[in-house]
Amino acid sequence: MIPFTHRPLSAGCPGREQSAHMVLSTSANGDRRKKCIFLVRRASMFMHRASVPVPLCSRLSTAHASHMSKRTLALGLLVIVIGAIGYFGYGMLTESEAEKQAQTQQQQFPSGILQTTGGGTFEFASVPKDRPVVLMFFSPTCPYCQQETAEIVQHKQLPQDATILMVSTFARNALQAYVKEYNLDQFDNIRVLRDFGGSLFQKYGVEGVPYTIVYDESHRYVRAFKGKADVNRLYAAVSSPETVESAN
Repeated sequence: MIPFTHRPLSAGCPGREQSAHMVLSTSANGDRRKKCIFLVRRASMFMHRASVPVPLCSRLSTAHASHMSKRTLALGLLVIVIGAIGYFGYGMLTESEAEKQAQTQQQQFPSGILQTTGGGTFEFASVPKDRPVVLMFFSPTCPYCQQETAEIVQHKQLPQDATILMVSTFARNALQAYVKEYNLDQFDNIRVLRDFGGSLFQKYGVEGVPYTIVYDESHRYVRAFKGKADVNRLYAAVSSPETVESAN
């Protein structure tokens, strides 16, 4: 849509008043006098008609026209309301379907290749099936992500008992600074990965961070944490996935 912008009249493109004035000024004196008389007569006729009482039939016609106008307006508003309900209803349905599709995708362990903070590549297929996996979507500037990261590295067992994959769309230099800030390179089981373009975020329907998904040692879905995950509940999902699955 191109927005409407008001432009002032230019000398080469006169307005309506300027055009009328130019027509009158370029006509002959006789024509000017005739046009003036014509305009005065038309104005007199208009004022005379305005002073005459409106007949009853005319008033009835006016009332009928007013009623029809209101009815047309009401029908128009009804059509607009129905259209709005249909539009937003379709949008909600589409959003619900997208959410279901994202949940279905989350049931499956990730596949594909992401970038490492060192500029290399990481394949999800290379993750061994010897321990549970914590997949954490995060942002280096998110305070809740920072809190969850700090609690994970401070936990005694979680970094040892699970493979923790932290995924972000930020640039490598920002992720490198994040790794250094929380000493993540000291943990063999923690990997910080870059989802360039956000394809994994989109596939899993992640709209906010942190968003953490737990898979068992066979890479089967256990549960997801929307928002900051409590580290004790997170470790419970890692250490006792059968209990969590039965609760779900």
